[in-house]
Amino acid sequence: MTQEIDVNLLRIIHLLVTNGSVTKTAQVLGLTPGAISHALNKARKLSGQHLFIRTRSGMQPDTLALELSQRYQKYTESSQEPGQDNNSRNIFFLRTISFMEMLVADKILNETYDYQELRHVFVPYLSDTEKRLSDLKSNVINMDVGSKLPPDPLIYQVKLFSCKASLLVSDKSKFVGKQITLDDWYAAKHAVWSSQIDYYCDNVTKSSHALKHIENRNVVIHSSSNINMVLFCATNDCMMLIPDFYIPLTLETFPVKSIATPPELELKYDCYMHFHSQLSEDPAMMAKVDTIIADFNKYAEAYFIREDGVIYFDEKNLRDKLSGQMTAELQ
Repeated sequence: MTQEIDVNLLRIIHLLVTNGSVTKTAQVLGLTPGAISHALNKARKLSGQHLFIRTRSGMQPDTLALELSQRYQKYTESSQEPGQDNNSRNIFFLRTISFMEMLVADKILNETYDYQELRHVFVPYLSDTEKRLSDLKSNVINMDVGSKLPPDPLIYQVKLFSCKASLLVSDKSKFVGKQITLDDWYAAKHAVWSSQIDYYCDNVTKSSHALKHIENRNVVIHSSSNINMVLFCATNDCMMLIPDFYIPLTLETFPVKSIATPPELELKYDCYMHFHSQLSEDPAMMAKVDTIIADFNKYAEAYFIREDGVIYFDEKNLRDKLSGQMTAELQ
């Protein structure tokens, strides 16, 4: 019964989300760590949820804890005195797949801020579009990056990119050349992750055939982690579908190579950014939105060529960039 959680408990939950530590939260509030743990146990009993999981990197909030943190922020904003500065919104909650999380995290680490610095909290991606939309509308999530959500007057939508889909295999794979046949597709072992990406074809006929080939492939492993599946394919005789946009990242990070799907599977993927219309009133949040869009455009220009609005992976660009990096390191 989350309605029974009072403001003091909400504040503790919010600070635990912000600080990621019982000790730091206790220091901020001038309490003992034991008092914070006692309050957290009380909140767990009232809500019927764990709220936080203790990990090596700190206290990891679940979806309810994130929602309660947002609820506390809304309360402090509404109870603020006129003219008082509001710096409570210093956390940026982003829901996306692990590939995108790796790209964004790399930009965050090397980014020079021209605006209020934000703490970035990545939330696991969901295939449930209704839940994704609901979390955006209730401000549990600030930004959702992934497949397109249903239109809603409260949610702004920006198309980040369209790209083809290819296959990842181990760099020691028996598959050579730039494309496999449909017979190779059916003979191969496939890995998929549960947050399935929405692929499509240009017309209905192609889509129906592609769906049949996808459904009838030999899936040997299924996981909620796309990064784990890349690692699995890197060390096993297995392949996985992936949007071309993430290929440079995987080739630079893992011992894998990319090959084209059979001609019968000309799959494409669209990626969208979604955020609440209220963010347009927050300069720091909008600066973050603009930065992400600009970074993705630069990334696309570095690795891809464009045709009819769709980006295609350009392996030569990757080789040239890696060669330039190696030359710079030697110098």
